[in-house]
Amino acid sequence: MSILMAADTRTLVGDRAERVESRSLFMDRFGKPEAVQKDRSDWFKIAALKAPYLDSVQARNAWCLQTTKDFGGAVLYAQLLSRLMVNMAGGVMENAGLCIDRFGIPYIPGSAVKGCARKAALAVLREWSETRIKPEAADNLFARAVQPFESRQHYLAQVARIFGWSSSCWRIPPGNRGLEDFAWSCDFNKDGAGITEKAMELLSEEFSGRLPADHAGTISFLPAYPVDPISKELKDHLKLSPPLCGTLALDIVTCHHGDYYTSTAPDAVARDIEEPVPVVFPTVAEGHLFEFPILPLSFDGVPSNPDSTSRVRQARLWLETGLSVFGIGAKSNSGYGFFDVDNVKLAMQSVAQKAEEAARLEKARNEDAERQARLTPEERFRAIYAVLDDEKFAVQAKSYLQMSDLQRTGFVRALKERKDTTKRWLKKKPELIKPWIDFGNTLTPSVRFP
Repeated sequence: MSILMAADTRTLVGDRAERVESRSLFMDRFGKPEAVQKDRSDWFKIAALKAPYLDSVQARNAWCLQTTKDFGGAVLYAQLLSRLMVNMAGGVMENAGLCIDRFGIPYIPGSAVKGCARKAALAVLREWSETRIKPEAADNLFARAVQPFESRQHYLAQVARIFGWSSSCWRIPPGNRGLEDFAWSCDFNKDGAGITEKAMELLSEEFSGRLPADHAGTISFLPAYPVDPISKELKDHLKLSPPLCGTLALDIVTCHHGDYYTSTAPDAVARDIEEPVPVVFPTVAEGHLFEFPILPLSFDGVPSNPDSTSRVRQARLWLETGLSVFGIGAKSNSGYGFFDVDNVKLAMQSVAQKAEEAARLEKARNEDAERQARLTPEERFRAIYAVLDDEKFAVQAKSYLQMSDLQRTGFVRALKERKDTTKRWLKKKPELIKPWIDFGNTLTPSVRFP
């Protein structure tokens, strides 16, 4: 498998560009569009085996957490349950593009993330409009996304606030043909017109009575990247075992009627005598844990946004619904691009609770250590003996001769506090308690037993 390139470039990187370490450079600059079947498969195998630069992922993860914290955003975590394809038509190789950043890491563009959330938001409204029943039943997949809203117009207004609009979004074409998705989601042919008009009125009030023709929205959906590293505690809770971050998997689609599809004859027929032609293309391997950052927007020309927190929360709910119900990327109707949201959420809550408990115990241990450090030697020994059970305490009592005076002082004071033990020993084991009574009388102040 050779790649067309200048002679000096070939000398530098090799006949097959095998010395190019960068996965993104290899896929962008050393593609082989003419490759078919095994030749094409071999090229993608080379591309998939090139290692990504994982330090960039860790740096981005840290930046993502800090940025969303500083600006009042949120991060949604979801695990990829099936292979993912994004930007298939955008690569050098036909129908084999993939979103790979300069460090070789696959990612999902913010535009695709926003589209996934918006699709879910409008699908919820469409079901509400068709059935005239708010989809809030416990077994309804849309229930999580619709709870805060009292009416469809309030729902549509929030969709518009978050995702924005253009002048065409509100326009109704002649004959109601080619309706925009706002009107479609409201079921325009029934009472959708009234819903869109009421939503526009609600929005106009926020813009001093004049609704702008175009609006960018109030929420920014940033590109989604895989998470690395993933703690062992979290891995144990995930549905799939995560692969090495950035792993690509090769997939195949097989064309069974190539002659039929390329024929220009009006009477062409797809016959089963044609030779199937497998076509290899790259995907993001299932199992990756992705983070989806969401940030509130604020800029001149847009009214103040006092409830950005609620809008971020709602945008996250729509994105959760989109990722788990509709998937994201290409061929989602065939099962690609679906994510697990709920299990990851529970897993992260469990890990966070364990981390908080561990931090609480560590704090308690540190406070106890500081308290112990402030004790006198006698008090320190008293604290040690005070927590022993009866059997171990009795064993220590028999070690009178082996103890130092500091240990004896601590033991006597612990014995004084254990009144039931003292009474029992005075009655049943006088020979055991006698040396301790005598030692207690020598202390200043003395420690006397009843």
